Amino acid sequence: MYFIIELMRIKFLLRILLNCDNKQYPSRTYQRGNYWVLENYVRATHGNINCYESITYTTHGDFTFLDNAIPLVKRWKAPVGMSLFAPGTDFKPTIDSIRYLRECTGEDGELLKKFMTFHIFFHADHIPLTVPSAESLLQEAFECPESPPYESFKHEKMFKTLKHLTYPINVGRNVARDAAITHFVFPSDIELYPSLNVVPNWK
Repeated sequence: MYFIIELMRIKFLLRILLNCDNKQYPSRTYQRGNYWVLENYVRATHGNINCYESITYTTHGDFTFLDNAIPLVKRWKAPVGMSLFAPGTDFKPTIDSIRYLRECTGEDGELLKKFMTFHIFFHADHIPLTVPSAESLLQEAFECPESPPYESFKHEKMFKTLKHLTYPINVGRNVARDAAITHFVFPSDIELYPSLNVVPNWK
């Protein structure tokens, strides 16, 4: 009982001290310099969260790094924003990898659905041929492959590799950070895992 009262007191103090505004997280498309951004393209199901009551872990990469997604979200268990570089034909394996994680990994996938929001970005010179809405995309039937697309796709066949594109690290980092719905943000590299249950223990 004491713990619950203390927790309520801390949240009340944070709300007063931070005086932050709660943010919605609708899907939207915007241009950031020479890049197009699909912000909140595939949204977590956690719903709206008070800006003062959690911490958003933000990270970035391309779809070949998505083997880190489930271990990351299992350790964080709080909002995670991940921006993915998906120029040209890399868009489809990126989407297939996201769908695999959400739909083909059982309980881990349900946890990922709850906490992880995906943002997609690509250079204006390398726009994918088609960019469907996330709502229509997620309603399409998806057959789980034997191995994850982010593991089976050959690196030398990636659009990024074939076109000798440099990965825009600052764009990826800032896209995820700016989309965070909480006041506190913890930016990190995708291969660096946080300590176990940092946010649930803190909350």
